[in-house]
Amino acid sequence: MREIKFRAWDGQSMQYGGFSIHAGGGMIPLSGLSKLEDDSPIMQWTGLTDKEGKLVFCGDLIICQSYPFYGDAANDNPTFKELNYIGEVYFWDEEMSWCVDMRVASDRVRGAACGGGLSDYKDCEVIGNKYQDANLLE
Repeated sequence: MREIKFRAWDGQSMQYGGFSIHAGGGMIPLSGLSKLEDDSPIMQWTGLTDKEGKLVFCGDLIICQSYPFYGDAANDNPTFKELNYIGEVYFWDEEMSWCVDMRVASDRVRGAACGGGLSDYKDCEVIGNKYQDANLLE
């Protein structure tokens, strides 16, 4: 059985729902997502969790303790958390894969943003999402 989970932002709160697919092809609906407006953004679960076990959805914002997210000193001292980059999870249609679009979050960093496949960021931590926490992308 594979669970396909969704969440939606209705402008005030996050609502969760989805369905389960069984090997025989049958689907069982899960509760939620019944009171949405037509323009409510829908976010699909990537099938992955962050290092704390939190589900990672499309539109989530992530950070990691490894380079390039934190300064080099973070490798020597895990309590040092000067954020360099913040990543936004998205689905890349051309490659049919979950990816991360990295954005510079510090004036200490020179150069352009980076990114890659979501599965490359195993030590990530979800810190919010682009709808409720848009200020983190500024």
